[in-house]
Order: sequence, then structure tokens, then C-alpha cells
Amino acid sequence: MTLLLFHYLSIQRLETELNIVTKWRCFPLQPEIPTEGILLAELFGQSTRKIEILAHGLQQSASHLALPFGSLHRIFNTHLAQEVGLWGAEQNSGLVYSILCKF
Repeated sequence: MTLLLFHYLSIQRLETELNIVTKWRCFPLQPEIPTEGILLAELFGQSTRKIEILAHGLQQSASHLALPFGSLHRIFNTHLAQEVGLWGAEQNSGLVYSILCKF
């Protein structure tokens, strides 16, 4: 996750320094996840304790970079959120789309 956060911050820096515009694209990483979600421990075949330890490390990294980071116990299917984001983009509301894609 630290690497992902580094890339995100690097992209923001390039946008500023080179005056470029980034177009975020949403895509489902795990499209088979049910709408109601699934516990990360179940998804990855790990103990709940191991997931808590990993989540704590991610939260510390995010905190160090002053980035928001929520709870990591369950993952959800984001297909409907992506549809709303695309609809927002079609309505010239790129803000909705970019927010949904970034988080």
C-alpha cells in the first residue's frame, strides 16, 4: 500500500509540475465479490488477526503521509458505484467520477 500511496502522490506532483490532467478509470479488481461484500480474511484465506496486523501497517503508512484510510475488514463489489461514477462523468460531473475512482 505504501507503494500505491507513493504513486498517487507522484501523480499529483506530475500534474502540478507538468500541467497535465489525469483521467482516473475505475475497474473491478475482484468482480466475483458479492454485492454484500466478503470478509478479507475469507477472501484471502488468512486469519482475522493477520488481516488486522496488515491493516494496521497500512493505516500507519497512510497516517504518516497524512492520507485518509478507513477500516479494512470487508471488501465490497463496487460495480454499482462505478456505474454512478460513469453516469456522473456523462453529466459533466467529473468530480463524482474522480472521487469514486480514487477511493
